[in-house]
Order: sequence, then C-alpha cells, then structure tokens
Amino acid sequence: MDWAQLVSHLDGEPMVFLSRPMRVFLSPTGLAPEAEAVLLNEAFGRPAVADVQRQLYAVGGKGYLAVETHRGGVEVRWKLGPGAWRGQVFGVGEGGAAPPSARLIAAFDLRGDDRPELVVQRVERARHDGVLKDSLDAILLLELDAAAQRFRPLSRLNVHEY
Repeated sequence: MDWAQLVSHLDGEPMVFLSRPMRVFLSPTGLAPEAEAVLLNEAFGRPAVADVQRQLYAVGGKGYLAVETHRGGVEVRWKLGPGAWRGQVFGVGEGGAAPPSARLIAAFDLRGDDRPELVVQRVERARHDGVLKDSLDAILLLELDAAAQRFRPLSRLNVHEY
C-alpha cells in the first residue's frame, strides 16, 4: 500500500503532518486545463480573480470537489453526480463582527464512499478591550451531512486557546 504524507506549515501557525494511505487523498481530475477551467467557472459561477487559487478534485466516478482559496478563507463547491453544485464558505466569507479565518489542509475520501471529507484549520477571533484578536486555533475534520448539503464537524482538535 502506498502512503502519502502531507505537511502544512505557515509562519506563526502550527505545523500539520498527516500520513494516510495514498488512495484516501482526493486526486486532481486529470482533465486538460481548459476543461478544468470551464468546470471551475461553472462551480463558482464566475471566472477566477487575482489572488485566488483554484483546484478541482475528482470525487468517485461522477463527482467533483472545487476549491477556491483566498486570504483568510476557502470556498468549496461539490457535485457528487448529475445536478446542481452545492457550496460552503469557511473563514472570512462567513461574515460577522469578528469573522474567522480558515484554510484547507487536505481533502479525503476516508470511507471510500465517494463523499469527501475535509481537514480545515480555523482561527476564531473575538474583541478584547476593543481590539480584534485571535481567540482559538482549531483543526476540524468535516464530513458531508446525510443529504450532501453541507459539511459538518466530525471531530475538532483545539490547537491553541489565546
């Protein structure tokens, strides 16, 4: 069995090291760049903009997971077969008085059921003495709910409370 290691580290943030059988990591689609761009534009309803990274993963034999990463957040869209794209935002796109930041660390199909799971780092913020500060840094394992409408937390590791 081939194993894959993923190391994710940004200055000032915890290092994340994952080791899993290679088959559980979602793979790129293998489509030509032009075909992939068409699917990504369809998924997000717009072309890519500056300072955004996009990735498209194959999910099972008929589905896709589209990921758009930007400073402070990540937007995911998925389609597990024929039908409409579904979507969810993590991080600054969640809004609020003190929006969190988030980044995608990994995308899996751990159960082999053609339903993706995500590992997301999320930093929550709160106001202390009128100043916006980080309050909690957590790593979340997310799974799709039964109706494949939203990702929900399966487990949470609080890395640091400020």
